[in-house]
This record gives sequence, C-alpha cells and structure tokens, in this order.
Amino acid sequence: MNAQEMKDAARRWIFGVWDGADYSLIAEMTSEGYAFALPRDVKVSRADLPDLIEMYRASIPDLRNSIHEQLVDGNVVVTRGTTFGTHTG
Repeated sequence: MNAQEMKDAARRWIFGVWDGADYSLIAEMTSEGYAFALPRDVKVSRADLPDLIEMYRASIPDLRNSIHEQLVDGNVVVTRGTTFGTHTG
C-alpha cells in the first residue's frame, strides 16, 4: 500500500467500524490474531470487538469521530483526531 491507501484504510476503520458499526470490516481488515489494546494491558479479541464497540455505543449513542491529521512513516499510520459524544450510561 502507498501512503494514501494506508491513510484511507485507517479512515475506513475509524468511520466504518467505530462510527458506522460495520463489523464486517473487522474480519476484512484484521488478521486472526488481532487484539484491540485497552489501558491496563486489557486485550479484546477480534471476535469480541463488536461487543466492546456496542458497549461504547450504548453508553455514548451519538458517538462520532473526526480526523485532524494523519501521518505515515513506513508501514505505520498515526491518526490524530477527536471522539465526540454524550455519555448517557
């Protein structure tokens, strides 16, 4: 992938999976051993990630993300953005 394709993939993950709840992207965009890392060394498996996202979406029903900047260095994409929402849970 070139730098723009990598940025586009990161955007697709953020807006598709997190904002859009398109969980088919998880299997499409990750490998079998993928784990989502949370603080305190908590890891969420690829299979359990939709449940985690649904928990967030239940407590923050208007959750949405914005991207301010993306940088690519080699095969790493760094995205700086803001997550917005009203915590109701």
